[in-house]
Amino acid sequence: NLTGLDGDGWIYMTDMWNEGEVIDSTEYHDGVFRFEVSVEEPTMVFLHAGCFTDLHRFFNDAGTITLTGSADKARSARVGGTPMNDYLIAMEEKLNENMNEQSLLKRMEKCTELYTSALEDNEGNALSVSLIQQSTIGFHPSILLEYIDQLEPYLKEKAFTKELQDELEMLLPVSPVIEGCDVK
Repeated sequence: NLTGLDGDGWIYMTDMWNEGEVIDSTEYHDGVFRFEVSVEEPTMVFLHAGCFTDLHRFFNDAGTITLTGSADKARSARVGGTPMNDYLIAMEEKLNENMNEQSLLKRMEKCTELYTSALEDNEGNALSVSLIQQSTIGFHPSILLEYIDQLEPYLKEKAFTKELQDELEMLLPVSPVIEGCDVK
């Protein structure tokens, strides 16, 4: 249920990892809608409707997924109901708590710690692809490429993952290794 999505219309679910393919569409009425999609493998999707470019991004995973919030404020919408989406909610809450830290350096250290832990907890699965993408600023490309190497085979074959890998490989020659950092 999304407030701000008034009246009747159509909402579309698009696969971010499969070249933007529309997976499904359904009608909404005053922000209420329901998708019934068969999920073979988890994938990152986003919803869009009418003039809204991107209502929300989440993992389309087996189970009942709930989305609540405002269509006008996509970042404030909450997704839950599956382990991957629940994990992301918990991580986002920890990151938001970290924003209260006074020192920028302390905030950066805490974010790096949270992402490192999340990457290790989800090594090789679909959630790690999203985490790798979100970590491109805070980690040396060689570290993230190691995580890509550990992905399940079906994830390595996704166009999205291949593009991410290409981008990271292009950064290797221009990303200095800082002495004292653990870069293999």
